[in-house]
Amino acid sequence: MIKVHRPLGSGRSSGEAGNSHVAGLGSFATPDLKTVDRRRRQIWILTLFVLIIVSLALAGLTALGSVVVPSWLTPETAQISLLLLISLFCLYAAIKERELNALAQRLIQEKIVTASLTSRVDEITALLNAARVINVDLNLEEVLAAVLRSTLEILDARSGSIMLVRGDEELQTVATAGDSAAAGARVRFGEGIAGRVAASREPVLIRGDIPRDKGKTTPYSGSSMSTPLIHRGMLLGVLNINARPGRSFSEHDLRALSLFGEHAAGAIANAQMFEAQRMLSAQRSYRAFHDPLTNLPNRALFLEHLSYALNRRRAEDNRIAVLFLDIDNFKEINDTFGHAAGDELLRGVARRLRQSIREGDVVARFGGDEFAILATGLSSIEDAKNAAVRVVETLNEPFPILGKDVAIQASVGIAFEEPGLVTAQELLRRGDLAMQAVKRKSKNGIRVFEPSMKGPRTGAIDVEADLPGAIERGEIQAFFQPVVMLETGEPVAIEALARWDHSLYGPLTAAAFLPHAQGSAVCKAFDLWMMNHVAGVVHQLLAENLQPLWVSLNLSSASLNDPDFPSKIEKILGRFEIDPPHLGFEISETALAHNLDAALSQLQALSALGARILLDEFGTGATALPRLHALPINALKIDRTFIESLDSDIGAETVIDAVIKTGSLMVLDVIPVGIERPSQVKRLTSLGCHFGQGNYFSPPLDADQLIAYLVRSGHTHSAGPPAG
Repeated sequence: MIKVHRPLGSGRSSGEAGNSHVAGLGSFATPDLKTVDRRRRQIWILTLFVLIIVSLALAGLTALGSVVVPSWLTPETAQISLLLLISLFCLYAAIKERELNALAQRLIQEKIVTASLTSRVDEITALLNAARVINVDLNLEEVLAAVLRSTLEILDARSGSIMLVRGDEELQTVATAGDSAAAGARVRFGEGIAGRVAASREPVLIRGDIPRDKGKTTPYSGSSMSTPLIHRGMLLGVLNINARPGRSFSEHDLRALSLFGEHAAGAIANAQMFEAQRMLSAQRSYRAFHDPLTNLPNRALFLEHLSYALNRRRAEDNRIAVLFLDIDNFKEINDTFGHAAGDELLRGVARRLRQSIREGDVVARFGGDEFAILATGLSSIEDAKNAAVRVVETLNEPFPILGKDVAIQASVGIAFEEPGLVTAQELLRRGDLAMQAVKRKSKNGIRVFEPSMKGPRTGAIDVEADLPGAIERGEIQAFFQPVVMLETGEPVAIEALARWDHSLYGPLTAAAFLPHAQGSAVCKAFDLWMMNHVAGVVHQLLAENLQPLWVSLNLSSASLNDPDFPSKIEKILGRFEIDPPHLGFEISETALAHNLDAALSQLQALSALGARILLDEFGTGATALPRLHALPINALKIDRTFIESLDSDIGAETVIDAVIKTGSLMVLDVIPVGIERPSQVKRLTSLGCHFGQGNYFSPPLDADQLIAYLVRSGHTHSAGPPAG
């Protein structure tokens, strides 16, 4: 029969079969040196008191010969008995003194071990901070190894392992030392010793054999200890160590390991954040120049290749051309077969385009169904036409999509290099115009650019000149898209989005026109117009007795650099009688990059008012994680490019997982943007994400549609805004 000592509420019985002794910290008294000294004084005071009493008794028996005593109790017998009592009590006091001295020594040793372990983890933390400052690649693996090495050395252990939380209540071994056989092991919470430690969040000490299912046992040489790694209330994992043969860990060792685990968890949490930062940086570097769905170069990288090709010295018969390609009727394909089929088709087109180009050529995806090819080593325009024909023929064969053959057609525009034409942007624009000419005429064809082709696209809009008039003419409209709980679909917040119904170019999103005016005065005017419009909608929601979910809107870098902006916001809130917690501001990493110090001051002022701050497009910019700590933000919004490729790109899932963990460590909400499919919801939920935004839940709505949506959702009572 074993004795199992567990803290209250641990859920373990005290009658498991085997020969082990498993105890948690709750099973042990926790004396300190002051308690030991007090106990020692109590024993010696008691001893002195007894000696005085017995001495007085002996003196009385000796002095008072006339005292009547039983016949069997002679004075000699009484004296011998009292002397024997004194001797026994002195022996008891000496034994207790020795025990207390031993306990004091163990406590001193425990303090020394704990101090040594704490010193080691302080060294690791200092090394982490130094590595961050000088940008040295000190990774999580090295930190885990250092933690294990320090633990084994100071606690005289044979082997050890660190298991970190993975997914939904599961531990996985990520680091081992010594002869540990735990490499790669995975256990659920509540299973095995480590799983029990994770579930109860209590350290345990094991001596002897460990009971297993159906009476089986796992023999241990000596004993083992396990302690949870908890940082800011969040369980990171479990640290396990095994003693050397012949050594048995004590409760003092367990307390030392438990204290060390508290410090080590902080170092591991920092290392995880640095690891997430490096991962995000690497992904940002790749994503900045590649399309997430097809992994083809994007517009930025294509322009770099094109600029390089235009500027290098080449022979007369080594000319270049841009082939601008658009899939005809792609929207109808998407609507008929669904977005998943559309994505698979785009990946198939990308594969065939790679196969159709020659060595040295470059194919890129610009977004949507637009692709571009840089063809090099051409002698004449006929070579460019032949390249375009080859591309079209490659795409003519039907694509097997979701068990069906889907036939497509493409429109291709050609821009051939001309003497004196050295601008990559202009050559690309000409290819685009030639492609548009094909689509306007009949589609499914090839056209070479001609000077008569006109019709500049969005990039040519003079935003600074046109936007103020568009606001006055009522061409700018605000739409609202809910942020919801992923598990229930219940709305918890709303994002305000701007649309420009341009007289020439049709409906334009803010992303299509505002980047061309970043930092200008017109952006500040636009932000204030949006602020007034959004405040009016929030006021209307309150008047309709709808639950006042907080509404966020995007801020430009111009507003972030305006020292008067917080006071302007305060006046607008007062005019519409809105409490600041009903309002949120979204800032992109790009906007922050313009002047981070000035932006930080403005954001702190807005946060002081009570408004929420959200970091938008997280993962695409260059915000350093150490500076992220300084920003008064409440939430991170994961850019839609990662969500688009979540079903097909393991790298996107890795980045999203890193962002979610970063948000948890920094106590920030994480909101993925651009959710279109149920598979994305399922994957995000499995990663531990609670919120989301996208057309899958609701498209952008005008004010009247928003009110109807909230009424359908049951938000018809007055309540404070949710915490954020």
